[in-house]
Amino acid sequence: MANFIGGPAGGLSHSRLLGTKVTLAGRTAFLPNDNVPILMQRLTAGQINAIPRDRFAVSLIDVPIRMAVAGTGKKRIGTISVREMQQLRRLARGGKIVQRGGATGFVMKPSGTINVGKDGTKLYTVAIASLGELKEQIDELYHSNRELSRNNASGPPSENALFYEPIDEGCLSDCFMEIIAGYFGDSDKCKLYGHDFKLHEFCLLVHYYFRRIGIMKTNARQPFSEYVRKSVLKDETAFTDKTFNNVAKLYEDKEKEFTDKKLNEINFDFLPSKDAKSNKPLQQLLYAFQDIGYNFHNSDYFTYLRKARKRMNEFYL
Repeated sequence: MANFIGGPAGGLSHSRLLGTKVTLAGRTAFLPNDNVPILMQRLTAGQINAIPRDRFAVSLIDVPIRMAVAGTGKKRIGTISVREMQQLRRLARGGKIVQRGGATGFVMKPSGTINVGKDGTKLYTVAIASLGELKEQIDELYHSNRELSRNNASGPPSENALFYEPIDEGCLSDCFMEIIAGYFGDSDKCKLYGHDFKLHEFCLLVHYYFRRIGIMKTNARQPFSEYVRKSVLKDETAFTDKTFNNVAKLYEDKEKEFTDKKLNEINFDFLPSKDAKSNKPLQQLLYAFQDIGYNFHNSDYFTYLRKARKRMNEFYL
């Protein structure tokens, strides 16, 4: 990008607190870095539009020009107090919209092109964040929310655990949900090796994988279906026992192809080869099965379980 030039932060001892010093649209600005992942500053529209969106998320926070600032505690028509201004700033940081007299006071606008008037020198207050930092925060919120949901679940814990110790059903459900999200995104189906999977069919292959690696106390479909519905998806409408059972019946004649280690040797340390293609439906399903198992096998939780198993093997009991 011609108008995005990186450079040293300068000789000021505190400059690193401002982020990385750059030139945007011919003017000096600062962008987030490892030490300062999120920052706020006032930039021109040209500078804001020059920020590379593949690396940073940008939100515009601004007050209409006609809203002047009054002294602390004073209120006049068309003005706001300093205390109100501070409240609006806090609301803006939370992404909320405040209305005063029908006109927007502070607005957290989505990133995108800003319409520039005749005066290209006007400054806008913006919040800039590293996309990597946002992803980490979202992941933390996601896991914290699921953990909180488990801790606040009503009723006593189930006396009939589905998995052998030391499997933690909560941690496994988080792992399971991450893998579903990785395959499906916001769609209701995913395509693997030439086969279109809907959620129930995908979860059936996960059921076969769990049976194959021997972590479940029972191979029955009903307890697994209930686990997916209540613990993994936490949505009674997105997954039904009846549909899961109907899909499983369609697989009954080839079930052992997935669960019997003697019929098909599958190494979940690896993905199917890059050129793995087949017009045979069963082979397509086996490739998909290996792909799904590989993602579980290489997840953070399964890596943790292998390390725990290694420690257990070193115990003198």
